[in-house]
Amino acid sequence: MLRFEGIKEYDTAESIQTARNCAIIFSDDELPKNICKDIEETLNRYEFSKKEKVEIEVRYIKNVAEIIVSVHCPLRRLVGKSDEQILRGLKNYRSRFEDYYNNIKPY
Repeated sequence: MLRFEGIKEYDTAESIQTARNCAIIFSDDELPKNICKDIEETLNRYEFSKKEKVEIEVRYIKNVAEIIVSVHCPLRRLVGKSDEQILRGLKNYRSRFEDYYNNIKPY
């Protein structure tokens, strides 16, 4: 079953001046290991945004699939936005991802 684990903000050397990076993390203890890569490909076909770059990675760790939705938001789009507005946008990604994941019924 899909379970929301949290949101983490991270920076990389390449992006620190150009983008704010966030990871929306989920786990799914029912997703079989042998189909994780297929599910990752299916999830990455969905266009979550035309403005932000969204990448999805599915890893299998200790009998649990970890699903990471990485959102790379250009800093120019964040000018004048409060942390609350940014968090609201991430919650929107979370909701859209959960709806899409449940819609494709991976198992």
